[in-house]
Amino acid sequence: MFETHVDIIGKRWPAIASELMSITKPGLFVDVKEHTLVINQIQLTSNVDRNKEAQLQTSLIPQESGLAHIFGTGLGDCQEILLKRENLSKLHVVILNVEVFWCSLNVTDQTSWLSDDRVELHTSESVPDVVFPFLALPSEMSLCDNRSAQLRDRIAIELNHQFVSKRFQSEAEFSQRMMQNLSFVRQDPPISALALNNVTDIFVCGAGPTLADHLAWLKKHRPFLIAVDASINTLLTNGIVPNIVVSIDHTSSKLFEDSAYHQLKDTALVYFPNSDGDLLTRWQGQRYASYSDTPMYAEVKKHASLEPLFSAGSVIHPSVDLAKMLGAKKIRLLGTDFSFVYGKSHAKGNENSYEQSAEIATQWVVNGLGQRVPTMANLRSYLRDLERYIEKNPDIQFINGSEKGAKIEGTSIWQI
Repeated sequence: MFETHVDIIGKRWPAIASELMSITKPGLFVDVKEHTLVINQIQLTSNVDRNKEAQLQTSLIPQESGLAHIFGTGLGDCQEILLKRENLSKLHVVILNVEVFWCSLNVTDQTSWLSDDRVELHTSESVPDVVFPFLALPSEMSLCDNRSAQLRDRIAIELNHQFVSKRFQSEAEFSQRMMQNLSFVRQDPPISALALNNVTDIFVCGAGPTLADHLAWLKKHRPFLIAVDASINTLLTNGIVPNIVVSIDHTSSKLFEDSAYHQLKDTALVYFPNSDGDLLTRWQGQRYASYSDTPMYAEVKKHASLEPLFSAGSVIHPSVDLAKMLGAKKIRLLGTDFSFVYGKSHAKGNENSYEQSAEIATQWVVNGLGQRVPTMANLRSYLRDLERYIEKNPDIQFINGSEKGAKIEGTSIWQI
């Protein structure tokens, strides 16, 4: 069926047809089963009841909707079901891996949906973000190619959003801890009191492994530095004292040696109400309170007037937003790897704090060298939310300190 399929695709989407025809042998391990394909040990669809599986997946698209998006091509089952709906006027199908699509076109007849005038076929480059309503084929989320990785992660964020929001709203521990910190929040000044003069080039230090590559330069040049709490041990060990530390984690006090508090007595702390109470108590320098404008801080807002910082789970987010608030025109990101580099999760000096085994890094992202590097689902999510932030701030130049960590769209590479 392949030649017939490519003939149809060539008349409607010639660029996609050209790419399909350029494939002579895909770099995939493929096994043909009774009713499906197994690609790289992942079943493309159910091998027991493909139709029932497709019915379940297409139930995510409201019956009355005239528009639908499918991320992944599968074997055409979801497309066929949706196209039977009288209300459907346009169906967008997005290829997540062209080689997987090539394999499917060789084994099953998909002429019907490919020929339907309501169908538009896309590669991931032409659909860079999630469009509603949609469904995503789980097998092809796992099998996506490098160029579809960002889109895959944005889809995953949307699929997980309801679960994550429900979890944070339901945990009473958060509310209790924030109420315990209320005395700090009420007495400490807001982040607007941190206003700086003529500081337009700000370095933001994450705790990723590539931070170690910049320590000598930082010690020599002493730029204005905002550091996340998990990077403090690494920085102080190398004689680098940041201007500001940002902490939003309720267990962050374990990141600080006893001597660190004295070393940081001239360093400002920016924290969220959920932060570690022990850290707030022991901090010798000035503290500044902030929060993220999310439902989890609704109760705190009733008791204190705070200025928000952007956060989608990672302390990197409010650190970057703080740099923007302080007037940065250039934000240089160091140690923001969102992945396991050199087989490590954190820069040297954090082995006894947050260091995690590379064995748990079962996901991947593409680094600045075009290579797949191991990561975790939460780190992928943090990365994509940072990229969205960068997209919304085109007037700021964002510079990534390393190509070895995850590629951050919208950044250039720092040329020292």
